[in-house]
Amino acid sequence: MKRYLIVILLLSFFSCNDDLLDIPPKDRISDDIVWSDEALIKAYHNALYTSIYHGFNIHMQSKATDEAYCSITWDIGNIPLGSLRADNVTSVADTHWTGGASLYIWNSAFQDIRKINLFLDKMTDESIVVANKARLVAEAKFLRSYIYFLLIERFGGVPIV
Repeated sequence: MKRYLIVILLLSFFSCNDDLLDIPPKDRISDDIVWSDEALIKAYHNALYTSIYHGFNIHMQSKATDEAYCSITWDIGNIPLGSLRADNVTSVADTHWTGGASLYIWNSAFQDIRKINLFLDKMTDESIVVANKARLVAEAKFLRSYIYFLLIERFGGVPIV
């Protein structure tokens, strides 16, 4: 009996694998892979352009005025003239996917700024080699400044992150 116990203990001691739980994620691309592949870096950069609000989604700004009428009952519908104020503008959606050019962009704008800042931080690394690196950095800086312009236009002074 002692022999079996010793053999089991020895086998379990030598069969340990420290990397057993360090597996790459299956549902997304890990950060290490993104910042080591030029195509994925460019794809990340292209995704930064979703921060430009186009205004052609279900919550178009024309429906918040008397220009258009929303026939969908669960939508914002028409907001009567003069009733749109800083304290009730949050009722207009604040996401890219349903809001497009929503009036209240505080949350989604700072999420975009975080993504752009991450990109700019990673691009300062000398080991990352990408074609037209200076142009990609300049475009990201422009997008960040454009988002700040939209925030200042809507809210006045905003924190610079």
